[in-house]
Amino acid sequence: TVTRTGGTEGPINVTYMTLPGTALAGSDYTNTAGVLTFPAGSATSQTFNIPLVNDSVAEGQEMFTVNLTGANVGSPSTLSIVLAASDEDIPTLSFFGKILFGIMSAIVGLYAIVRNRFSVMLLGIMLLGLVAAPPLHAADKPIGGGTKNEKEIKADKYRGTIQSITNNGTSIVVTLTGGQTFTISTKTLKVVDFRSAKPQPGTIDLVKTGANVIVKVRKDKSGNVKKVKIKILA
Repeated sequence: TVTRTGGTEGPINVTYMTLPGTALAGSDYTNTAGVLTFPAGSATSQTFNIPLVNDSVAEGQEMFTVNLTGANVGSPSTLSIVLAASDEDIPTLSFFGKILFGIMSAIVGLYAIVRNRFSVMLLGIMLLGLVAAPPLHAADKPIGGGTKNEKEIKADKYRGTIQSITNNGTSIVVTLTGGQTFTISTKTLKVVDFRSAKPQPGTIDLVKTGANVIVKVRKDKSGNVKKVKIKILA
């Protein structure tokens, strides 16, 4: 809801636009943009809706932002919207399902002992393992296909235009539209230029005010930043 204050003389327009953060348009919410018009003499509040996407993917808490521009927009001109976590258990066998599998496993095992069938016995062992296995949670799923990357969590992505940047030689401080600010060590920074058909390695000189970028931050389980990739889009 957007409210007009400070008088009602003359018509005014306010433009609104969503910007991705860790939540992404299309998969977490519907990209929304438009113009609110306040007629002359009217102080009636204007509203707009942002549809959320409710999928079956288990995800942690995510956020995106909404920007207001035009007229003399007061504070706040940017609103951060936080989406609650949907980290549900992956469906597993019910209690009665486990009992049924247990009975089946016992029958298969007995048959294997009587008939001396190794392959059938192996199947019985696998069924018992399925019954005994604890429920899986989304947080337990390995990242990176069971490689060294299991020590890292999924990268957070932020997209916007660089509003300001400072460079002290060993680190840079980047602020995006939407208010996100990043302090990035140059040792962990990788710049990629996506302005051509084929992405090319870039330099820190491309990270400048006005650039449209995606900032991808990867941390370890302790929350320490391991890598930061900045994609230059325009």
